[in-house]
Amino acid sequence: MKIFHKGGNMAISKDVTISEIAAILGGSSKRQAIKRKLERRHILYSIQGRGSKATFKIEKIPSPFQEFCMDDLKFSKNTDFEKLRNLYYYCLNDELFMAKPDEEKAMLLEDKGKHISRQTIAGYERKLFDVYFYSKSDTEFIYYFASDGNYRTAEHEEYLEAWHDYWEWKEQTKKELGNLRYVCARIKLKYGGFPRKQGIIQANAIEMPQIRKLIALTNESFEKAYSE
Repeated sequence: MKIFHKGGNMAISKDVTISEIAAILGGSSKRQAIKRKLERRHILYSIQGRGSKATFKIEKIPSPFQEFCMDDLKFSKNTDFEKLRNLYYYCLNDELFMAKPDEEKAMLLEDKGKHISRQTIAGYERKLFDVYFYSKSDTEFIYYFASDGNYRTAEHEEYLEAWHDYWEWKEQTKKELGNLRYVCARIKLKYGGFPRKQGIIQANAIEMPQIRKLIALTNESFEKAYSE
């Protein structure tokens, strides 16, 4: 069976000799050089035999989307790339979805049969911030209340009112009960959740070429997965 490239992605379906794989990868046919090239592409492999008769068996080849995420966004090879791709598909193609708080994103994805926790969503989004593809505004916010899987948006005035109640009740509680859990429970009972805010996510215009590349790779991976 042969080695071939498809959509920029190498596919291998049998053990191949050093000379065969060197011809595909280009450059040196030395064993160490080939290993370095495979590892740079995050390709998992095993070697059978020794010397010039050694063969490489390719165990797993990352998709272009996975390669981009590992190389440019610095994701670990152990990342759940299916969850990552699903999140990015909705975030990068839908500005309204991207602007929603992480709690609501988790709920909307759950409705679509794609479970991703709020904490995981925050971690995946942080990678986009770390490389300055996107950033959170420090002047424009979404205000909301969230608790135990419940979520609702709020106006700035109600958000401030809830925090005013919190500090006032906290002071009373310190004097009367010494138990702040009572304050949190009281806030949740009155407002249906605890007051939170999240900066509106904005794209970095300077990084738009890379962002467009990520969007294209995300869409290609998503559409391939759900068209099969």
